[in-house]
Amino acid sequence: FNSLCDILNKSQAQIIGLQEMTKNTLQQLASQSFVKERYYLSYIDGRTFNSWYGVVLLIDIRLHISNINLIDFPQSTMGRRLILAEIKLDQNEIVRIGTVHLESLDNKEQRSCQLDICQKEFNHSSGSYILMGDFNFRGDDQENIDQFNRLQKWIDV
Repeated sequence: FNSLCDILNKSQAQIIGLQEMTKNTLQQLASQSFVKERYYLSYIDGRTFNSWYGVVLLIDIRLHISNINLIDFPQSTMGRRLILAEIKLDQNEIVRIGTVHLESLDNKEQRSCQLDICQKEFNHSSGSYILMGDFNFRGDDQENIDQFNRLQKWIDV
């Protein structure tokens, strides 16, 4: 945990997405001075957790969060969800940022459905969007290509 906090603190990142966060770890993270001073912590009460762990967004307090939502993946057998924040950059520009932990194990179809939900949520409004997380794709697997082709207008960085 201390190593994680050291990395996060030194990163000076404006937005951080974390997966596999337990309620205990979330409470510890929330008590860190650098988090208190610099970040809005999504759902500090752990309601993003359908099981014993979940996903969390840390957003720089200087950014204007116009909305934050928790989207269920209804077919998930592992309680997976998407946290989606809308950040207003100026009067005319909003960036939508989400973090997920997609279904693991041999659940390619579930991951595909979950990506479809993410794409639908992002496409509710115009503007830029970023999706980060643990996608549970294998680096040497055809699934990487299949999922990337599924999201035709997306750029993989």
